[in-house]
Amino acid sequence: MPLKPVPGTAQVTSAELRSRFPELLDQLGQGTRVVVTHYRRPIGALVSLEDLQRLRRADVADAQSGQGRLMQIIGTHNQSGGVGKTTSVAELGYDLITRLNPRTGQPNRVLLVDTDPQASLTKRFGLHDDPSSPAHVVTSTLFMSVMDLQLPGPTPLPSATVPELHLIPANQHLSRLDALLYSDDSLLPNLGQVLRRYEDYDYILIDTPPSRGMITRAALVASDHIIIPVNSSLKAMENFDSVSEVIGQCQRHNPNLRVAMFLLTQYQKNILHDQDVQRILQTQYAGIAPTSSPVPHRKALFNDASLARLPVALYRPKDPVNEDLRRVTDELLAYIGEPVTA
Repeated sequence: MPLKPVPGTAQVTSAELRSRFPELLDQLGQGTRVVVTHYRRPIGALVSLEDLQRLRRADVADAQSGQGRLMQIIGTHNQSGGVGKTTSVAELGYDLITRLNPRTGQPNRVLLVDTDPQASLTKRFGLHDDPSSPAHVVTSTLFMSVMDLQLPGPTPLPSATVPELHLIPANQHLSRLDALLYSDDSLLPNLGQVLRRYEDYDYILIDTPPSRGMITRAALVASDHIIIPVNSSLKAMENFDSVSEVIGQCQRHNPNLRVAMFLLTQYQKNILHDQDVQRILQTQYAGIAPTSSPVPHRKALFNDASLARLPVALYRPKDPVNEDLRRVTDELLAYIGEPVTA
């Protein structure tokens, strides 16, 4: 039966789609929804970015309600180093624990997971400063439990400087895990199964290595959502084809995996190059994910906070960059279908 047009809806045949495309874009901008037909039957639709984000949020909400699952696992991925993955995980994690969870009325419980053998996130919170710290031991990492699901997961360690923030550390032993996952990729889903055991947490944030290796893939397969940090450099976007390829491969193991947002870091609003990067993300890559509000380039501040083993909000509470970081957290929560709370 042919589709009957409804108010605010336009129809276009598949044969007309190319020739009428500019006109259809104008109609989308005016709020009209465009249905594509083939031999009078609907086969697809053109939707605005606003509608697309609304559908994504509804999809996330439906999936969560259907599974009865409240915990969210959020991974990070970019094969370029120096784009702010570790800093983003640290700052987002701290901001989340300062907010009340609307379901419980209590502060969010957040677990940070370091899957990078370089252990940047672990060092960021001071867990490698003490040579006798359990963070140096292989059993404190995810190595053993990923290799053997019969073993319990490691006990999360409180941050040395922010005890409310818990962390599963990394150390050099994790480099062996990458090689073992290469030899048996059937183990890739194991990380997700291990992390699902930590059901007392509201959010799990994963810091990944700057590579397309197997630990990175295991972390993405374990995730519900991915954040792609991008510093304000075209160089950081050069590997997006490879990033997309890795995510696509991980979605075969986890079809519900979604890119939550591009997180724009190290942004200088007066630099034309940075403006170009923001514009490209907001236009050419808008169909993949929305782009966050930019986090300003404050290298000295973030470095000093890192040396103090503190999030910026504790190291320099009155700095304006804290408002930028909270805005990004607001956007992330909205994009993944979570309530935005103060």
